[in-house]
Amino acid sequence: VPTGTVHVRNACFERNSAAGRGGAIAVLEGGSLEIEDSRFEDNDSQLSGGAVFSELSDLYVRRSELYRNSSFGRHGGGLASKGGWLEVDNVALAYNFAERSGSAIALYPTDDPQIRWEAAGGRMEHITAHGNTGSGFSEESTVFVEGGPLEIRSSLFTDNVGRAVIYTDRTAADADGNRLDPS
Repeated sequence: VPTGTVHVRNACFERNSAAGRGGAIAVLEGGSLEIEDSRFEDNDSQLSGGAVFSELSDLYVRRSELYRNSSFGRHGGGLASKGGWLEVDNVALAYNFAERSGSAIALYPTDDPQIRWEAAGGRMEHITAHGNTGSGFSEESTVFVEGGPLEIRSSLFTDNVGRAVIYTDRTAADADGNRLDPS
């Protein structure tokens, strides 16, 4: 999806694979993607965004499930947002894998030096993240944030494996009302 807005509702994406980014869906440079009441299971990408990847685009995911998706090359086993706005509400992410960072979700800036770091940002509410894993990189985490601001509210993180549940390179993450349960 290069431009425009795509609405995905009541859909199921299973066992899809991408040689590049976004195992099931990739939206690039100026497009907008809204996902609601959908399920992503057993998708993989060789770069970023095991299930869904967005770059310089707005990504909204609501009332959806992302299970056993994998990013074998870089970031975001479930979701990866590069240089855009990411909003996630009432989403379950379980048993996702990222080779590098953000086994469930990765939010990071674009490589383009013309675009400011603050271009990336997001809000996550009512997230349940369980059993997500990474491979051992220094920034390995369940949620990876580089650059822009991120607000996380009323969410539950359990049995995730990595160096941190939430990794940020700045003091950009606000984790309000969250429960981090190692059991």
